[in-house]
Amino acid sequence: MLNSNDERRLAQCLGVLNYQLANPNTEGLTVETQLWLANELQRLQTWAKAKRGEVPDKEETRVLIAQAKSYLIARYNMTEDAAHVFIGRRAMSMRITKKGAAVKILKNEIVP
Repeated sequence: MLNSNDERRLAQCLGVLNYQLANPNTEGLTVETQLWLANELQRLQTWAKAKRGEVPDKEETRVLIAQAKSYLIARYNMTEDAAHVFIGRRAMSMRITKKGAAVKILKNEIVP
């Protein structure tokens, strides 16, 4: 369970990360740093939810991955296995979750 100090530190970290992501033209902030900040923000939010006892919705994740696989199959003539491997490899290479990769695929931010 989070105590008040943890909540305050988390709020400060999230505030800094949100500011940095909202102002990408900050001097010295590279694309890699922006990606790291976005991933760190997602990691902290997930950690905070777990500490608060909130369980991430696994069904939502499964649905998004299935939608992304269907999109890849229909748009790029991939097999289901190839689409599954593509999502997993892209998630690993971008250092994001499969759910995050699925969302980016559905937004056309990731293409094969």
